[in-house]
Order: sequence, then structure tokens, then C-alpha cells
Amino acid sequence: MAYHRQEKSWTERAERDEAVVAPTGDIDGYLRKQAFRHSSTSLGVMGHWVGLAGTMAPIIIGELIADPGKRWRAVRLASVGTAIAYEALYTFREAERRKEQDAKLADCKTRPAV
Repeated sequence: MAYHRQEKSWTERAERDEAVVAPTGDIDGYLRKQAFRHSSTSLGVMGHWVGLAGTMAPIIIGELIADPGKRWRAVRLASVGTAIAYEALYTFREAERRKEQDAKLADCKTRPAV
């Protein structure tokens, strides 16, 4: 069995150009990349709190409600409530984004052609 031999060592291949990894002043671009497109992070602080509430709800409900039937129903309702809260946050954020896009489009249409 023949093995493929690299001409450069791993450390030589893994080195990066300093200009590529140097931090820039573009904090907005950096934060957009860090959102990872997950709803809990892209929805900001409120998304974090909704996720935390959904995660902690079964534990808190388990401590507060002794009856297993009522406890299970409360956990199901909490999960549905968390899903509805996420959808509401996403809908609000999407509406704000569309307003910004419409404002940018209206600004573009009012500019004279060059």
C-alpha cells in the first residue's frame, strides 16, 4: 500500500499569513460570523434567555409539581411555549430586517443614476 507523502511538514502547511489572522476593526462582520446561524445565538440575548428557560423548565417543574401526570403536562406545555417564543422572536427579527431592507431599497431608488 503506497502512502501519499506531503512535500511540506504539517507545521509548514498549518502556518497562516499574519495578515489573514490579524484582527480587524470590523466588529459587525466578526459578530455575524460568530452567530453560526443557530436560532438561539442569532436571536441575541432574548434567544439565549428563551433557550435557557426551555432547558431549565423541566428541572424547575420537577421540583414544583409532585404529581407525575401534572408534571408531564407542564413539561409539554413549557416545550410548546418555548417553541412559540422562539418563533415570535424570529418573526419580530425578520420583520425588522425587512423594514431595513425596504428602507435601503427606497434610498437606492431615490438616488440619481450615475
